[in-house]
Parts: sequence; C-alpha cells; structure tokens
Amino acid sequence: MKEKKQFNYAQRWRIEHSGINRSTHKRKTSIYFLTLIGVFVAALLASPWIWQFILTYQLNTIEQKIAVYHDVASTLEEVDSVKDEITKMNNFLGIAQTKSKKPWEVLTQINRLLPSGTVVTSFSLQADNSIQINVDVPGPVDLAKFWMNFRDSGLFTDFDMKTVSLTDQVQHLSLTLELKQEN
Repeated sequence: MKEKKQFNYAQRWRIEHSGINRSTHKRKTSIYFLTLIGVFVAALLASPWIWQFILTYQLNTIEQKIAVYHDVASTLEEVDSVKDEITKMNNFLGIAQTKSKKPWEVLTQINRLLPSGTVVTSFSLQADNSIQINVDVPGPVDLAKFWMNFRDSGLFTDFDMKTVSLTDQVQHLSLTLELKQEN
C-alpha cells in the first residue's frame, strides 16, 4: 500500500529546516568554541611567563636527577687531586734517587769497612750526600783499623778524626762524613 503524504507544505518545510538549523547551529557553536579555545591556547603559549615556568620546571627536574651524582663528582675530584699528589711525590723521589745514593747500599759498604766488634748505633744519609754516623769501637787497635779502613776506602772526600782516646775502653764516635760524588 501506498502511504499517504501530507500536503501541508509549510509544516513540512518547518520540520525539514528545523533539523538543519539545529545541526548548523551546533556546528557553528562548536566552530566558535574551538576557535576560542585555540586562540586562548595560542595566547597562553605565546606568553613568556608560561615558558619561564616550563623551563624552570624542566631545570628543577634535571637538577634533581643530577643531585645524585654530586657525591661521585666530589669523589672523582678527590681521586684526581690524590693522583696529582702521588705523581709529584714520585717525581720528587725519582729526582732524589738519581741525585743521591741509596742508604742501604751505603750502610752495607760501611759495614764492610768496620772492624769486628764495632757497632753502628745510628746512621743517617742526608740529601746533600753527607752521612752522620755514631759507632762504638771496642779498643784502640780496632780504632786504628777503623781509621785506616775508612781513610783508604775511597768512599769519602775527607776522613780525618781529630781526637781519639788510646785507653783500652769502648770509644763512642760521632762522625759526619761527606760521600764522594759519582759522575
């Protein structure tokens, strides 16, 4: 069957155009609203204080992440300073060893020159290659051997004992000797 249509054109026109007007009105309102939001967002992003706030926030987060590494950085700086100090000390020791004799070698050579029964009570090798030595010599015969061995050894620039006692008792000698420089 066929459906009967109304021929009320005015009512029909109003019905058809009222739906179009509503959708058009909704569309226009949404376009205005989106445009207004877009302009507001653009104005907001264009303002410098917003960018300043964003950059400050990012800087704070980065500094919080880096704060963990401050202890590591200070430890590394301390390690570097200690390494520099060790290098300086090694350089100094190298210079000192090349310019002076080694104390244990000098003491070994001196011990070979000592007569039997002679005791070294103290020994020090100075930076200028002078030796301060304290020895106890048992008697006058050993003292004569001591004097001849040191004088004829060729290790020292000058060996002269000013005063000695010839009594038969232990002699305590305190000597400062100058080593010959090897070239």
